[in-house]
Amino acid sequence: MNEALKKYVSPEIAMLLSGFLGSLKLLLDSLGYHVITDDAISAVVSFVCWSVAIGTMVTNTYVSKHRQKQKETLQNKGLL
Repeated sequence: MNEALKKYVSPEIAMLLSGFLGSLKLLLDSLGYHVITDDAISAVVSFVCWSVAIGTMVTNTYVSKHRQKQKETLQNKGLL
């Protein structure tokens, strides 16, 4: 797992998601449906992890800017 991802997504989440999709693949394979490949599982896990990481970064940036704006407003009013 990429170091940038580890900052926002714990490796256990990726392993759980990969394990869930792997078990779904085995179930479908045993029923005769060969629709999920190992590459597809890897791609889905990677996409989900990067989506969570990017969403966290965007949220943190928004919250940080919002807090800074609140702080400036309080300073301008002399309350801080």
